[in-house]
Amino acid sequence: MIKQIFLASALVCLGTAQQVLAGADPLPVVVTDSFSVTGNITIDRASGAMTGDGAIRWNNGEYYEGHLLAGNKQGRGVFVWQNGQRYEGNWLDDRMTGQGRLAYANGDLYEGAFLDGEPHGTGTYTTAGGTVYRGAWVHGQKQGVGRLTWEDGDYWEGEFSKDQPTENGKLVLGNAPDEPDPSAKLADARAGKRALAKKAK
Repeated sequence: MIKQIFLASALVCLGTAQQVLAGADPLPVVVTDSFSVTGNITIDRASGAMTGDGAIRWNNGEYYEGHLLAGNKQGRGVFVWQNGQRYEGNWLDDRMTGQGRLAYANGDLYEGAFLDGEPHGTGTYTTAGGTVYRGAWVHGQKQGVGRLTWEDGDYWEGEFSKDQPTENGKLVLGNAPDEPDPSAKLADARAGKRALAKKAK
């Protein structure tokens, strides 16, 4: 329920869901029991849904700044969760969809394509520890061709299925100066596959 609407040089007409401007650009502040909104917005009287460009601050500490359409995040926008997780990118019907950048609270980072709030398409996921996956995603899982590179420079490149590497790929060793002969890591192909499986977990 909308408790108050403050305006600078403007009048909000809730009955027609339109702002009747008087001079300068409006800077409305909408205050409810759970959040406040500032920006250039229109409000639908029947539903309370807002459309326009604005910033929403929830009482629980969450924050959104960007475009709204009929109460949903739509187009470009930034959302910050209570725990500090932050998404900047495209929205569709209140869901992260399109190109975006999601910085997780644990320090991980994903940059690339999203669909319905999940990595989907092509993107890069970097863990806080430095492991990097670049490649294809389907509904939040590694699926298709990609490269998984560990902190020591070793990487596995090939096909992934259900977030795991398949037999269709290759393991390449970085051979950092402080490492022993990399051939020792792979006594044979099977040993290499076992080492890969442990790293991928």
